[in-house]
Amino acid sequence: MRFTGLPARLKNVLWRPAHPINEERGQAQQQPPQVLPLSAERTPHPIPADRPDSVNPRKSNQQHSVRRINRIAAHTGAKTYLEIGVSRGLTFRNVQITRKVGVDPMFRCDVAALRAAGSELHEITSDTYFTNCDTSLKFDVIFLDGLHQFHQTFRDFCNSLCCVHERSIWIIDDVFPVDVYSSLPNQEDAIEFRRLGGVPKGRIWHGDVFKVVFAIHDFFPMMSYVTIFGSGNPQTIVWRATRQDFSPAFNSLEMIERLTYFDALKRTPVFNPRTEDQAFSEIFPVEEPPLQSDGSCRPGE
Repeated sequence: MRFTGLPARLKNVLWRPAHPINEERGQAQQQPPQVLPLSAERTPHPIPADRPDSVNPRKSNQQHSVRRINRIAAHTGAKTYLEIGVSRGLTFRNVQITRKVGVDPMFRCDVAALRAAGSELHEITSDTYFTNCDTSLKFDVIFLDGLHQFHQTFRDFCNSLCCVHERSIWIIDDVFPVDVYSSLPNQEDAIEFRRLGGVPKGRIWHGDVFKVVFAIHDFFPMMSYVTIFGSGNPQTIVWRATRQDFSPAFNSLEMIERLTYFDALKRTPVFNPRTEDQAFSEIFPVEEPPLQSDGSCRPGE
């Protein structure tokens, strides 16, 4: 999906550093928002404005998601991968991880070809999958890109805790809407209200997934996270590392459920915004692994 950026009046983002995963390894866009700090300890951390995105949202989404997931796999040597919300398989089929499991209630890709290539696909809802999955299988990387609604994405995150280990990493898609229409939890409403408002952004829809970040912030202090802005759709990377000086922003799921797009703008520091390179330097404070000739990372090198 195309990310169009945030109002120009909101420029520098303040942030709280997250902790490294391993201490031994140690759409046209504008500037991000200027907000009041949630803590006096935060320091300025601007995100550059030069963040080109593809004209084709689906192609852009494939490129940045695949790049980020493979980059995580290269750092961790990931062997197992779970994707919730495969759809056309643009991301799934290009992930370079040995064992891949995909879940979608209605695949729009060549399932037979993916299975022939060794992938495991389940054409069921994520709720059904997690209810019946083999919890002895632990995933190294989990990509959550299912229904763009807070209640479902947060439930997917919580349910996935049964099939992870201490070093598992999540990447959550669609965590910051492009405008107030994109933030509506109902896709039909988002499209219709945008049309009535004369806003030329077509069918772009992120839903209210942004609330998941607030829920993780308030109710999972043992999880650290950063949110990548620029070079593709905003995505939040989550890993197990206790956050220091934890303090909930709302301490109420009901309050989080009631948040709006404008609340997200005002409290952008909660997202821990980073550029992609900043995010990976923070999560993996070691030298980048070498790239193959096609620009992808190779695990273990």
